[in-house]
Amino acid sequence: MYRKAKELALTGWVCNGPDGVHMEVDATEAEADSFCNALQADAPARAVVRSVHRRRIAHAAHAGFRILESRDSGETDGLQPAPDFAPCAECIAEMRDPNDRRHGYAFVTCTHCGPRHSIVKALPYDRAHTSMSAFTPCPACLAEYGDPSDRRFHSQTNSCPDCGMRMELHDGGKGSLSIPQNDIIPAAVSALKDGRIVAVKGVGGYLLLCDAGDPATVRRLRDRKHRPHKPLALLYPDMQSVADAYLLSEREREELSGPAAPILLLRPRLSASGLPPLEEIAPGLSEIGVMLPSAPLLYAVSERFGRPLVATSGNVSGSPIIHEDAEALRLLKDVADLVLTHDRDIVTPQDDSVMRITPLRGHRILLRRSRGFAPSLSHRRTGSSAAVFAAGALLKSSFTLGCGRDAFVSQYLGDTDGYEAQTAYRSAAAGMMAMFSERPSVVLADRHPQFFSTRFAEELGASLSAPVFAVPHHKAHAAAVLAENGMLEGAGRVLCIVWDGTGLGDDGNAWGGEFFLHADGRLDRIHHFGSFDVVAGDKMAVEPRLSALSLCHATGVPVERLRDRFTPKEWNVYTRLLGKAMVRTSSVGRIFDALSSILLGCDRQSYEGQAAMLLESRAAAHLAQTEGLPSAYPAPGIGPDGSIRLSGWMSSMMEDADAGLSAGEVAAKFHVSLASLVCRLALMHGVRSVACSGGVFQNALLVDLLDRMLPEGHRLLLHRGLPPNDESVSFGQLAFWDHDLDGLRSRNRIKNDEATEEAEAHPSIIEKNKNHVFGDTRTDKVH
Repeated sequence: MYRKAKELALTGWVCNGPDGVHMEVDATEAEADSFCNALQADAPARAVVRSVHRRRIAHAAHAGFRILESRDSGETDGLQPAPDFAPCAECIAEMRDPNDRRHGYAFVTCTHCGPRHSIVKALPYDRAHTSMSAFTPCPACLAEYGDPSDRRFHSQTNSCPDCGMRMELHDGGKGSLSIPQNDIIPAAVSALKDGRIVAVKGVGGYLLLCDAGDPATVRRLRDRKHRPHKPLALLYPDMQSVADAYLLSEREREELSGPAAPILLLRPRLSASGLPPLEEIAPGLSEIGVMLPSAPLLYAVSERFGRPLVATSGNVSGSPIIHEDAEALRLLKDVADLVLTHDRDIVTPQDDSVMRITPLRGHRILLRRSRGFAPSLSHRRTGSSAAVFAAGALLKSSFTLGCGRDAFVSQYLGDTDGYEAQTAYRSAAAGMMAMFSERPSVVLADRHPQFFSTRFAEELGASLSAPVFAVPHHKAHAAAVLAENGMLEGAGRVLCIVWDGTGLGDDGNAWGGEFFLHADGRLDRIHHFGSFDVVAGDKMAVEPRLSALSLCHATGVPVERLRDRFTPKEWNVYTRLLGKAMVRTSSVGRIFDALSSILLGCDRQSYEGQAAMLLESRAAAHLAQTEGLPSAYPAPGIGPDGSIRLSGWMSSMMEDADAGLSAGEVAAKFHVSLASLVCRLALMHGVRSVACSGGVFQNALLVDLLDRMLPEGHRLLLHRGLPPNDESVSFGQLAFWDHDLDGLRSRNRIKNDEATEEAEAHPSIIEKNKNHVFGDTRTDKVH
């Protein structure tokens, strides 16, 4: 804005504020119009201009144009904290240029790239409010900072080898190695080439790196990390090395090289030379997670290494990513042989984001939304501007903070059924509320009383004397995808499909195969898959053989065909439970699990979604080898309660399997049948828009089939900036509240009288909770 004002010879000033950028200029009406148009037409590469407002003020002649100190007071409405950006081409070129003063400097940044959200402590975004405040710029960096013609003009992360970050290399129990700065990266790369595992401090936390082409090293990493089968991501130094090894669409190329630098699932060129042993990287799957460097340090390591590296979160499976140096040295000593750290603190830890692009229609599906995307979301709230905290769900958790007209969705926070993840969740919530100085007047939660997020919502509501409202899990999913597509404001009818693993339904059962009709401010459940027993509680989610047993029993398929999957003792126990379960489920996720067990022998999962991913991979491989689509199984019957009877499908699939059809062909026919069912119900109910949410719609094959098979004139609505899985639930809770769907505000309130009474009886509890949640704003510390 300074440069634009100077170009147009305007006088005045500009400064940052908590609600955006403020300016005052001496200008005629025509000059003001020209200036505002220029700001929007030629915004900086990473800027998003949400709106421009101007008004006439009393004339005050200014001498020149100045940048003033930032304002700390005011509402935060309209201000979006920037996500972290991968290194830009200009900065990489400087790193590689022997004649540049930043040659080899692994922390090079400018206004176009570098850390943002991961280092911010408060708004507005100024160096004093970030972890860069610990580094005093040298005269050369200060000169760049003050030069309007330099791309580092007012770059808050600017530094160089003379004034910036310092690295250390630690060798297990031996402590820090005495190595000159210029030799640390070569030493780490040498260790990688020797088959050692190295933990490297990235933008959002530590990553574990090892040689992807060395099967023994990869297996050792899996053993140490307790991750026997879950896919591992691969880090490549540049786009050309990726293009040589993988099939790349133009959309995939754009996403992979974009500023978010996510992990992108790609199909390998099986004939390419130099591919690592894929069965070690992603057992049983046809796609590999691939990424380019998200930080200059990672670029320096991967370029020098010259081959693909395994790059996985620095943790032990099930725990949050490690981001503190002392914690990394303590907890990763049994996983990594070396730890490469540096002295810039990470304020907000974040995992790498993960996405895929559907091969046929090019739809983007976010699987994990974190570094590079969080916390900004291109959504303006309508219906309400109250300060609201939405606590989200249990697995793949996130929370959403509604401030004024903005919705800020946290980074991916993992599965909050463990202490470490719960601590990370509390810290992230405290940090975001402190950043915006926001005290929510309403708290939203899932209806499941045992979720950590629900308990946290109750505690937060009690500490604030704020009402807590419960939002049905699957309706939150539906509200999220409707809000992202702007479909909550109109009166149009939309068929909302919500398929996932599980969630508490209105009847106390585990839903997961739901069809809602959205019309006139209501979400009505009009169909659902026929339910079957939840056998052995949560164990069913990790043992697909239990889903197979229950589904076969419910649909009349003889269960004897599954006997050899159980010990005699297990068989006696589990078969006695059939028909006697207190909870039943309509979950499509569990149906995928059941078929994966029956068709592929996947009886136990070592990671969430393994069975469904294997089934999708087998179906996609079959369709890739055939012309056209197989016929769907006969249309299932629909009961008077709207339930979709699965018995016909199950019988037909078992007949196909017994007749010798391959598992891939049966799986492909099942996928086609699901898409066909959605098309049939859309026509039956006379709706032309179909919105899809829930973890099942991480399935790229299913999404492409739906788009391909929907009748002409129908629209497929998918998530845009959020994953379809439970990460979208918190945003959906906020959207559900904002639009008062189903009359939420007059019912579904969680009674927290007991928590309030306890807090009043023990004032120290409420004060401690306030400090924990909001932080001590007097000292800018978050507890």
